[in-house]
Amino acid sequence: MYEERLFSKRAVGSSAAVIIVVIIVALPLLGWGSHPYWLSPVVFLVGLGAVAYFARLVIRITPQFIAVSRGFIRHTVRWENVEDCYVDESSAVSYGYGISMARVNGRWRLVFSLTESPRVVLSLRTGVFREFAFSTNNPQEVIRLVKERITR
Repeated sequence: MYEERLFSKRAVGSSAAVIIVVIIVALPLLGWGSHPYWLSPVVFLVGLGAVAYFARLVIRITPQFIAVSRGFIRHTVRWENVEDCYVDESSAVSYGYGISMARVNGRWRLVFSLTESPRVVLSLRTGVFREFAFSTNNPQEVIRLVKERITR
């Protein structure tokens, strides 16, 4: 029914800077000052590859469920467990970047977030997390599709 792929260039850029600092500062402090010349580019490429992999967020809406994934981590919610859906008004700073948990209005919320995109929240009937929030570039379209599925 619907698929959206997001990618955070901001996360990759800021993480590349952190990886460079780790290579310049941390490796020598760990006693790796005399490491082989090829180790720095390998650490940089492996680190940047891992960051780029998790900088991707994929949303899939099917007739049976909605699934959101960050790298190999995926969260799937079946439609019978969804009560409501709305735009998240919380600040992106409150979650940060990545996958996090937060207590919002007395309910545990699982969040798959990119700091530069708005988020949608699914209110859930059961489970440890009673809310699931995720970033999307099309919040109104996602909300329309979710509400269409849960009113059937």
